[in-house]
Amino acid sequence: MTKTTKTPAERRAYFLNAATEAFNNGFSSKAGAKAAMADLNRVWDSIGRELKDACLAARTVNEDADAYEMTPAIEAVYWDFADYPHLFKAKHRELVRAAFGDRFDALLDFASEVVELRAAIKAAPVAAPAKNEAKVIEARIVESIKAQMDRLNVRYLQAIDLTTVFEDGFTMKGLSANSHYVTNEHGTTFLRTFFYLNGKLTPLNLIIAAAQEAKRRAEAEGR
Repeated sequence: MTKTTKTPAERRAYFLNAATEAFNNGFSSKAGAKAAMADLNRVWDSIGRELKDACLAARTVNEDADAYEMTPAIEAVYWDFADYPHLFKAKHRELVRAAFGDRFDALLDFASEVVELRAAIKAAPVAAPAKNEAKVIEARIVESIKAQMDRLNVRYLQAIDLTTVFEDGFTMKGLSANSHYVTNEHGTTFLRTFFYLNGKLTPLNLIIAAAQEAKRRAEAEGR
């Protein structure tokens, strides 16, 4: 059996998908959160490597000095791009655009996703694993997103309104998602989804737990 080598983009997608899935499932231990953060660091290393490789490829030969040279803009990217996701700022995006124009805009958007997810993982609480009931709800939410995207015939959809995704007329105000169809190195296509509650990236397991608790309270109060 021939072993296939992942491309840099495939490696990034693999580790980002793993971290996203772990985040949405919730962390039952600090070790789980630490492993997800390590996956994001691998993603970031790959982003940095691609930019450095582009910088090296853009060098010119100074025959008088018998050496390679970079323009100041290229050199700034090579030496000053953020080494870790929590250090990434708007100025780093500006550095890359000054050197390469819009060539790496998609990669920088991807980097912003990594930064947002890392901050959310760092803030995520350690909680008990999801119960079977929550997993059923999660599957229903994912199917609802798939149905919307398939109906619109799109692979990426932002600000998906999920306020009415729960059953029995229950609404979860402020619940939305950004979802993207991705294909792994084995050819399997699935959704990578970030869930937002009132604009804040939030683990799906916490959203479901909050919805279940709100529903129980409403039923207890006879509403």
